[in-house]
Amino acid sequence: MYQTRFEPQALPLGAIYVFGDRQPGLFPQTEPLDLRQGLIALVANSFATKVLDKPRRADELYALGRIVAEVPVRRLRLGQNSRNLDRVCDAVCSDLVSIFNPAAERTDHAPP
Repeated sequence: MYQTRFEPQALPLGAIYVFGDRQPGLFPQTEPLDLRQGLIALVANSFATKVLDKPRRADELYALGRIVAEVPVRRLRLGQNSRNLDRVCDAVCSDLVSIFNPAAERTDHAPP
């Protein structure tokens, strides 16, 4: 059985990843979304969007706008047969390194 440990304090987000469409032959790769694309992606993936009234929708848009202004939003694309979770994790980790250390070499651009 797995032991689950939760962090007792709030921590900053390094990035937010949204899944892109699966495409044949692609290996896991990431791409940045601009502010507009990031906001649209977060709205599309927000909870209970159909039940929000206008004031709550405005509050949600304001909050999501603040988030995309502060936290990079990235698209994670997987191939149709991307079942290897290790490769997906490596692609995300490599992308995070490139966000916080732009001089670092990315490793998710080459097939195995």
